[in-house]
Amino acid sequence: MVRFQIEIVQSTPLLGSAPDPAAAFERIWEMIPKDRPKRLWKFMPEEGLFIKGRVAQVNLSRKNFVRSRRITTEVRALHAFAERGLPVPEIVAWGTEHQAGLATRSFLILRLFDGVVDLERYLLDDVDADRAGRRRAVFVKVGQLIRQLHEAGCIHRDLSDRNILVHLDGDEPVVRLIDCPHGRFGFSKSRMARVRREDIFRITRSVLRAGATEQEIIAMLEAAAVDRVGAAIRIARTSLETGVDRSYRRRLWLMTGR
Repeated sequence: MVRFQIEIVQSTPLLGSAPDPAAAFERIWEMIPKDRPKRLWKFMPEEGLFIKGRVAQVNLSRKNFVRSRRITTEVRALHAFAERGLPVPEIVAWGTEHQAGLATRSFLILRLFDGVVDLERYLLDDVDADRAGRRRAVFVKVGQLIRQLHEAGCIHRDLSDRNILVHLDGDEPVVRLIDCPHGRFGFSKSRMARVRREDIFRITRSVLRAGATEQEIIAMLEAAAVDRVGAAIRIARTSLETGVDRSYRRRLWLMTGR
């Protein structure tokens, strides 16, 4: 038996008014390009919307079960992050197709922010090559956002330069989070210290790869209230140079911060 569920948070012409769930689901699904099976998404800049989709098979493997719940967990994380005052995209609507108790297909429509570029593209394109002061300000803002995230008791779990948006309207940059399907919250104090360092490792390694300077990374980590900034940078740089993510030194740092 196939069952469709649609939740509309904001009205949108994409779904129409009081839509039949099955017809509305298929209408949205037809909009998503299928030529990239692992990247089912469509950006609609004129509407300021972003549609992402997920597909899972009807089987009970752990990997498939996690994949089938990805949109649901992202919706939960976005709601939790927004309730805690974190700058995340607004949910417009989301829907699932259920077969045999599994979400075999699902979609999520988000309202994105105008005039933004992700942090990776900002670095690779050297957007502020002649504005060192504003570039440093971007890294300070990123660090402040990370601190706000963690002080709210949340982690992103995929905190890379591709998942942070930078808005450059004037001299004061604004940064925001996107792509939160792995986001979690409600950790104990002892557990939070470790998972927080996992976020720190991912963002430090990704901005190093994209060309951030050590001074810029120091500014980011200090704004994020990271202890032993030098150790965090060394662990991330070693991972890049060796291609090894799960070294003994990294595990020790995640456990102790040393």
